[in-house]
Amino acid sequence: MERNDHSWARTVFRLREIPDTIETLESAASLICQRINGASARNIRVLSLATSLNFWESPPSRVATLMFSDIPQLLRDKPSLQEWPIPDNAGRGDPDLILDIHFMGMTPLCDVPESEHRAE
Repeated sequence: MERNDHSWARTVFRLREIPDTIETLESAASLICQRINGASARNIRVLSLATSLNFWESPPSRVATLMFSDIPQLLRDKPSLQEWPIPDNAGRGDPDLILDIHFMGMTPLCDVPESEHRAE
């Protein structure tokens, strides 16, 4: 599906494989700026950040939901995709971040302290 800038501006994205050292919405936006050439923190609105539900990860990664007010070139270059890998441009060997719009699987929106869990 070909998208125009107007439809992208209303799209909520999910970002997966965020390192567990990222603990705030602002640091998540900063990480995106580091990884996506031409991205600016003022054009990124991080809506949520939570620990992923991939229990086999050690340490667990985080997942975020976000919107872009100015669409990065990465998305403009491949608008028909539903998932984009975002490599570590600094060459530190960090795993790729995964940006998607398909939201397959569970997407936690916040971390709830275990003492406040109401279901098992």
